[in-house]
Amino acid sequence: MLTRNPRIGASTVREWSQGLPPGSSILDLGCGHGVPISQVLTEERFSVYGIDASPTLIGAFRKRFPGAHAECSTVEDSEFFRRSFDGVVAWGLMFLLPPDVQPIIVRKMARALSPNGKLLFTSPKEAVRWRDELTGRESVSLGAERYRRILDTEGFVLDGEQSDEGDNHYYSVSKPLEGVAVFPRFHAKNGPGSPTSRVSATEDTGKKSPPRPGRSSTSGSLRRLLRGHRNRRTWYK
Repeated sequence: MLTRNPRIGASTVREWSQGLPPGSSILDLGCGHGVPISQVLTEERFSVYGIDASPTLIGAFRKRFPGAHAECSTVEDSEFFRRSFDGVVAWGLMFLLPPDVQPIIVRKMARALSPNGKLLFTSPKEAVRWRDELTGRESVSLGAERYRRILDTEGFVLDGEQSDEGDNHYYSVSKPLEGVAVFPRFHAKNGPGSPTSRVSATEDTGKKSPPRPGRSSTSGSLRRLLRGHRNRRTWYK
């Protein structure tokens, strides 16, 4: 079986973690032996909690990070230490779960995050099936459009998406403060009707109020641009 390249993912996770307060609690789902994700978070002096279904890998995790909290469990069965977290990372995990389980895990992560908490997970941008080289398991990506809808349903704010040198596609997400309303924000580059983020009612958008139901604030030129994206496809490699 292949092992994770310790260089891939480290810089992205380190950069993401800078948006969290010092000493924040972070849950690493599917942590494996902890390299590179938990290693980076530990180096940044966060309080790390790791969950993995492999007794061998979680044993290596405990040995490598004696000060971290660890649990040997599937993410489906875990109670996530029965606490809330400032951040959650699911690097290389989501696509290993059955398609019907993935939305459930997103909901569990939403419940585990504290208000204003942050989530980072990876899954290919395209809806695709393949056999994962690292685990040998069948893998399923629901695709970016479906993930955006799931995140929107759970009340998340999608802060952005990016890919790294290993072709891992990242979804960086925030959980709004309780009682703060959010409205969809759309970007033409992501196709028609695809929210890339949600705008807090407290954010200065330059508008006094959201568009009225039944009326569109989208200009004619932008609508034409959006229609053009219906015929575009970018295949994940």
